[in-house]
Amino acid sequence: MDAQSSPTALVKYGGFFLFILLTGACFVWFSLSAYDIVDSISSKAHTVYFDKGSLYMFGAGIGLASLTFAIFYEGILRRKLTNKITKGITRSALAGISLMFILPHALHSLASTYLEEERYVF
Repeated sequence: MDAQSSPTALVKYGGFFLFILLTGACFVWFSLSAYDIVDSISSKAHTVYFDKGSLYMFGAGIGLASLTFAIFYEGILRRKLTNKITKGITRSALAGISLMFILPHALHSLASTYLEEERYVF
């Protein structure tokens, strides 16, 4: 493929659609898990299942959303990314990666403190 040829419509729109699905799946997975944790704690359930792994999906969703925006802007709309937009995409992607590693551990620590005060075995 030489430098002047452009990707086919299937590659362009298929890749964009795949990124949209992955981004949505990350946010749905995180939301369902967070709802389950909050519901278990608020209803004083006998057992609270804290799925730390699904909390990584929030940061992954933010990172994927920024990449999806870049694909849409440059690939679908065929506009050149300005320095300001590139900087915003980079910052949001890095924020997503940071949240992937910080959020689960921070929420796990907060939940363990709260649940131990409520006399749960954690």
